[in-house]
Amino acid sequence: MPGVELMGPHGGELAAAYAGGFVSATGIMMAAGRWVWTKFGDKRIDELKAELASINAARVEDQRRHEEERNRDREIYRRELDRQSDRILVLESMLLQAGGAQRQSVQAALSEQSVRVTEVAHGAVKIETEPKQ
Repeated sequence: MPGVELMGPHGGELAAAYAGGFVSATGIMMAAGRWVWTKFGDKRIDELKAELASINAARVEDQRRHEEERNRDREIYRRELDRQSDRILVLESMLLQAGGAQRQSVQAALSEQSVRVTEVAHGAVKIETEPKQ
């Protein structure tokens, strides 16, 4: 050993004592660490697992609430769309009953949207829509 000659005649014994002390100190520290871990570490892991479970439960609840809000918004949108569609049909019928040049303009505009207008009786019209292709 290169450092042993510098320590004099008892350098080997000193190195062996140092190594023994190092090994025993490491063993003591490992035993103390194991005791601390079993005393506090497992308890903390259980706390963290419980916290994670509550976070996951809250996340599931948030997802459920978000889905309910989205469904409610879709229903509101669908009802509003139905009301707008009904209003458009009423307005188109009113414009078509006006007669004259205005009726021809409205009928031309509607025919571009694939809408078929037929006169049913005394100024009353029937509007049928066909899906665009």
